[in-house]
Amino acid sequence: MLPYINFFFFSRRSCFFFFQAEDGIRDRSPSRGLGDVYKRQLQGCCNAAVFIIGTGVGGGIIANGQLVRGIHFTAGEYSFVNTNADEWENTGKTMACQCSTTNLLQWYRVRRGLPADAPMNGRQFFDAANAGEPEALEVLERFCKAVAVQIYNLTVLLDVEKVAIGGGISKQPLLLDSLRRVYAGLFASRGDSPYMIGLPRTEIVPCHFSSEANQVGALYACLYTVGRMD
Repeated sequence: MLPYINFFFFSRRSCFFFFQAEDGIRDRSPSRGLGDVYKRQLQGCCNAAVFIIGTGVGGGIIANGQLVRGIHFTAGEYSFVNTNADEWENTGKTMACQCSTTNLLQWYRVRRGLPADAPMNGRQFFDAANAGEPEALEVLERFCKAVAVQIYNLTVLLDVEKVAIGGGISKQPLLLDSLRRVYAGLFASRGDSPYMIGLPRTEIVPCHFSSEANQVGALYACLYTVGRMD
C-alpha cells in the first residue's frame, strides 16, 4: 500500500478526460484480480483468489463471481495478514515479511552468508535454483511452504476453485511446480486427520499477466467502472 495513492480518488472530471468515464475510480488492491477474472485464468470461476508476490504481497478475491472490494477498498491487502498469533508484536510475522520476493531474497542472503544489502534479484536467485544450487533450493522450499500455508488458509476460508500466482517470479516454472508440490504435501502430512478428509483443495495457476497483473487489473477496474468491458 503506497501512502501517496492510498484512498486517492480520481474525480469524474479527470476520469472523463482520460477515460471518458462518468464515475470516479479508486486505486486499490482489488484491481489486481480483475485482469485475470476477465482474461484467461479465472474466467468462469465462482470463488477464486489472486496472490501477487512482489515487494509485499497483494491480491484479489473473487466471491460468487464478483470482485470483493470491501467497504474501505482494502480487500486483498494480504501483506498485513498476521502469520503467528503468538508473536503479534513481531512485525516480521506478516505475509509481507514471509511471502514476498523481498523476504525470499533476504532468506537467501542469510543462507549464503551474504551482507543484508548484497545486490540480489529474483532472476539471480532462480538462476541459482534452476542450476540446482542446494542453498537456493533449500530457501525455495522454505518460501514455498510459507506461501502454501496461506493458500491453504484461503482455500479453507473461501473454498476457492483456483489461486492465480502473480508477480515477476511467477514466470518461473520452478516456483509453480514447487508450490504445487508443497501445497499437496500439507494435506499429505495430515492425511490421517479426520477433519482433513473433506477439506477442499484448490488449483494453483500462474496469473496470465504475471508481473503486469497490477497494471492490467487497474485498467480493467477503470473499464469496469465505465462500463466498457467490451
